[in-house]
Amino acid sequence: MGIKNELLSFLNLNIKEKGTKTRNIEIIAYYYGFRGSSWPTLDETAREFNIGTRERIRQIIDDNFRNIVDLVYIPSIVKIGEVVESNPFWIQAELENKLIELEVIKNIFSIRGLFNLIEDVGIDNRYKIYSPDLKEATRSSIARYEQNFIIKNSEIKKIKSIYKKAQNIPGMSGISNLKHLEDEITDFSIYSTIIRDLIKYSENAWIKAYGDNFWYLFENKHNTLINYSEKIFTVIDNCDVKRLAETYRNALNRRTYKFPYPPVEIITEYLRSSIYFENNQDTLTFIGETTPLNEIEKDVVEYLKAKGSVKYPEFRDHLITKGHGNAHTDKVIMSSPFVHVDKSKGRLNYEYTLVSKIKETVSQNAMLNDRYRQFVLKLRNISDRGTDEPVEQKRRREQKILQQWLFDGKDQERCAICGNKYSVDALVTAHKKKRANCNEAERLDPYIVMPVCVFGCDYLYENKHIYIEDGVIKAGLPIKYDGQEQKIIKMLVGRKIDKEWQKGRKTYFEPV
Repeated sequence: MGIKNELLSFLNLNIKEKGTKTRNIEIIAYYYGFRGSSWPTLDETAREFNIGTRERIRQIIDDNFRNIVDLVYIPSIVKIGEVVESNPFWIQAELENKLIELEVIKNIFSIRGLFNLIEDVGIDNRYKIYSPDLKEATRSSIARYEQNFIIKNSEIKKIKSIYKKAQNIPGMSGISNLKHLEDEITDFSIYSTIIRDLIKYSENAWIKAYGDNFWYLFENKHNTLINYSEKIFTVIDNCDVKRLAETYRNALNRRTYKFPYPPVEIITEYLRSSIYFENNQDTLTFIGETTPLNEIEKDVVEYLKAKGSVKYPEFRDHLITKGHGNAHTDKVIMSSPFVHVDKSKGRLNYEYTLVSKIKETVSQNAMLNDRYRQFVLKLRNISDRGTDEPVEQKRRREQKILQQWLFDGKDQERCAICGNKYSVDALVTAHKKKRANCNEAERLDPYIVMPVCVFGCDYLYENKHIYIEDGVIKAGLPIKYDGQEQKIIKMLVGRKIDKEWQKGRKTYFEPV
């Protein structure tokens, strides 16, 4: 029968017939999570039904359910309690899917409401709901995060301790591998899955899974790779992603650390998708704030700017004549984020060059004059907004900014697919890659969208009847019936879209 039907059946049989019976049943069903609220509380139930205070709701539930409940009539709640207890920690979605799979509950319900019910029938509930930052969940955090976690009380202290350690490691190593914790923590294998998932659903986390390896970092100003970028993009405009990754990997060697540093391939993957960079066909421009150079960094930049490519002896001699110590000089030459080291000719013939071309003029505020960067900052401000803004509200604000990016100040624009010019009212802000498939950095990139007309192109692209590869429109999934759609597809296939709409990462255009 399922828990919802068992509860409603019990209430209908046991609540006395009077004018408030239907209302009281609805109140109880709402509080136990069967009427659409994600976080039903006594206060919210009182507001929803416009009935006095939380104490009045408590009294209604006591009189009509708690004081008369008999578990014989709602056996599914016992089964639900057993399912919860079968695992010391759950991702919320996994627990929900498990309960649906066992047919003890239907699709629309609230875990918080179920916990209300478990406690009110006298079953010992030893679990609480937590957000990915391991704070006890609230109404706002339930709406804010993609997933929440159900964790046993006896496990939370241990999990918090492991997670804190996992959060600290990437700050020093740039990007960390979860395997680094295996030798650090007893019984880590028991907790590896939940730690991985906590990282995955955390704000500002970047992750990359390769087989058994789980690489991750938290994109904040405490991370070494971001610190490097804050320095070098003071003096350069942009840099090839692979060259930058090689330089950063080499720079990490100067840092003494007990865990292995990430390979160049992983650093490259991160830089390509970081929220701190504009990525235009693998040419990166830093979006964050920059920081001043110290004296030896200034000397390195000026010398290599003048010389181009140099060998070790002359490079070292120059810095020493500038008054820098031997040890410091060697570290800067061999492991600086400013210096790209070409090691292809062997150790005695290393060649040292700047990581990228120096700006003609250096301005801390130059980024504010660039429209793209201004819109990136607007989108990042939404992401960084306070904890009380729900996911859906952020999504709407994000979409509004992306619309402004495409159409601000325009009466007309061309459809990226067919190339025809339309009123902006006849165009939609279409994601090149489905928003649900985008990571945080991709959602915060204005290049993720393009203008598409509502006269067929939006429908065909959204439903993958056409797709874009190397800037060219190609036929995708077949149309079931002959009609005008086939003619439109035939006209579109082979057309090259404007370069303006090809900006951003190649991976934005998904294959069918």
